[in-house]
Amino acid sequence: MRIPKGSKEVLYVSVTDRLAQLTTLDSAVLAWEAWDNFKDVDDGTPIANGVCTNEGMTAITSPIDTTEWDEGIYRLFLTMTMGAEVVKLGPFDFVVG
Repeated sequence: MRIPKGSKEVLYVSVTDRLAQLTTLDSAVLAWEAWDNFKDVDDGTPIANGVCTNEGMTAITSPIDTTEWDEGIYRLFLTMTMGAEVVKLGPFDFVVG
């Protein structure tokens, strides 16, 4: 995926349930984090984060504002909380520039 620098974009991530028990993410609390592919690894702080909505099994991020970001590769992680279970999915790489 490529996002133009300086834009505000939503990203769509299709989620697959390998056990075929889920048909929707409606019962999950969804959130996202974006990490700089190189700079934030050591300091443990995501460059941005937010909440997601969903359509069926597709998670949709809130708008990601790349205005202050450097051009380069970033990693998106999704966190799904369903009851006591917390699942982290990713990374889903995307490019700003």
